[in-house]
Amino acid sequence: MTSVPATPLPGHLSSPAQPEAQILAAGGQQENLATLDNLVRQKTAWEERSRVLFENPATPLVVVDAEGSRVLEANPAATRLLGYFPEGLAACGNVPFLDSGRIDHGLTAETRSTCHQHVFRAKTGELLDVEVTATRLAGSQDGRVLLSLRDLTREKCMHRHLEQVEKMVMMGRMASGIAHEIRNPLAAVMLNLQLLEHAPEHQPGTRQSIHAALEGVNRIEQVVQNTLHLARSTPSRRERELLHGMIDRALWFLRVPLDHRGIRIQREYGSADPAVMVDARQVQQVLLNVLQNALEASPPGASIVIRTSSAVTGTGNALALVDVVDNGPGVAPEVLQHLFEPFRTTKPGGTGLGMTISRQIMEQHSGAITIPATGPGGTTVRLEFPLLHPVSGATHV
Repeated sequence: MTSVPATPLPGHLSSPAQPEAQILAAGGQQENLATLDNLVRQKTAWEERSRVLFENPATPLVVVDAEGSRVLEANPAATRLLGYFPEGLAACGNVPFLDSGRIDHGLTAETRSTCHQHVFRAKTGELLDVEVTATRLAGSQDGRVLLSLRDLTREKCMHRHLEQVEKMVMMGRMASGIAHEIRNPLAAVMLNLQLLEHAPEHQPGTRQSIHAALEGVNRIEQVVQNTLHLARSTPSRRERELLHGMIDRALWFLRVPLDHRGIRIQREYGSADPAVMVDARQVQQVLLNVLQNALEASPPGASIVIRTSSAVTGTGNALALVDVVDNGPGVAPEVLQHLFEPFRTTKPGGTGLGMTISRQIMEQHSGAITIPATGPGGTTVRLEFPLLHPVSGATHV
């Protein structure tokens, strides 16, 4: 139990006030001493029962001062929820699990209890949605308040998941119509570009520009396909591909915005070019999305590091790793926990589907996309692919 020195039990758990002085004045000293002894035993038993009730319930309980600016006591369930050591909460001198350092319990002289929802920050930095029932402790001379906590984080997560499912159902209904509307004009654009590409006479560089335009049209068509994949899963067409080659092709598509912002690409490729079994078009979209995000996050003139390596998991599975490291401001914790959810974006005009589709594609390839590091110095996005063949010198993860 967390407590500060000389802190009495919470008032609603304390024994009734003992009228020792009245008993001493009532009559025979021996009888009074026996009565006092009995009252002391009752008080000790009451305090022990109160202590057990406070320490052992599954409900997290915290006692704060009248202003809600300092934690006085907390039971083990509360310290487990908040991630603090038993002696840590009371030693902080404030309410450390709230960014403001105090809790607005909303109690007044006329209000016996209140119930509000707050966002707590655990010791680990994890954000918790918590319902707080505040009650003024009866008999407490300094007005201390008992907080009963109910963790709503998982419940709210499930609610958000259900909302996402509903959105996905709606998207599935819209996807076919969207694909039809985009594909018809796209087919006409592609046909005319193909005719121009095979025309006998061109100005210098024209054929290359037409070829780049065709590549862009093909990418738009693939985006439509992946939007459909998000609504209904379709099998990938996997072939043996070399990872470095796929990265270089993705960078080729981004050469114009990279040059425009003066951003340098620092390749730190491993000694071997990892061979992976993937659908190249799908993985290309993941690489383009991650690289585009890194480009937009980095200031002009900065560098983006692309690092490849190999690793072996604890179960012996060989992985190819691609780390894309930008020089941006990092991802805020409240954004990071929703980063892979559909329709969530911090970009003006963004769809909020890029990272969702990327994660789905990686999972379909038995891989993963993670954020192993983020902060003021930049963000690292990691892609993990199963290797076809183990590579010597692999690290263990």
